[in-house]
Amino acid sequence: MKEVILLIIVIPVVLWTFYSNYSKNESNKEDDLGARENPAPIGKTVYYDGYIKNLLSKDTNTLSLRLTVTDVIRGDEANKLVENASTWNRLPAEGEEYVLAKIQIKVVKLTDSKKYTVSVYDFDFTTKEGSVLDRASVSGLKPELSDIYEGGLTEGYLCCIVPIGTPLLLSWENGERWFSLESIETETSETETTSSHTEEESDDSTETTSEEIKDVIDL
Repeated sequence: MKEVILLIIVIPVVLWTFYSNYSKNESNKEDDLGARENPAPIGKTVYYDGYIKNLLSKDTNTLSLRLTVTDVIRGDEANKLVENASTWNRLPAEGEEYVLAKIQIKVVKLTDSKKYTVSVYDFDFTTKEGSVLDRASVSGLKPELSDIYEGGLTEGYLCCIVPIGTPLLLSWENGERWFSLESIETETSETETTSSHTEEESDDSTETTSEEIKDVIDL
C-alpha cells in the first residue's frame, strides 16, 4: 500500500518536472529566435526593438521592426530571374549560382514620424562558419526594398553569387538578427545523409569484427 501511495505522489511530480523543463527549453528557443545560434528559418518572423543609427542619414532612431525572409531562390531558377531582369546582369561562372533571398520588413514603431531608410547594405550573406560574402550587383529585379514610415512594409530581393550548394545565413545590422537560408527539406536531407554515413561506418566496423572473430575460430 505504501508503494502505491508513493507512486501516486512521485509520478505526477516527475511528469510535471519533465513538462516544465520542456516548456522552458521551447520558450528559450522562441526568445532566442534570430540569434546566430538560432537563426530564423524561412517564413518565420523575428522582432527587433531598439536603437538604430542610419549609416546614410546618421540619425539614431528608436524603432520596432518585424523582419521575415519570405523566400529563397537559387540555382537555375535564380539565374533565369536575374538574366531576364536586365541585359546588364551577368550570369555566374561555371560551378557558381545566384542566391536570391526575399526579405520583408515592417516598421511597427518609429520615433518622431521619421522615415526609416532601408538598404541592401544593412544585410550580409555569410557562410555557416561566419565568413562574409560579397553581395551581387543586380539590376531590374523586382520587388526592390524601399524606405518606409511607421506602419509601412517593404519587400525586396538580396542577391549574392556562391559556389553551387553552399549553405548560407543572412545577418541584419552587423549580426543583430540572423536568418537561415536553407529550406527545411535541405537541412533534413543533410541530417539523413550524415546519419546514413554513420550507419555505413558502423556496419563496416561490425563486418570487420566478425571476420576477425572467424579467423580466430579457424585457428
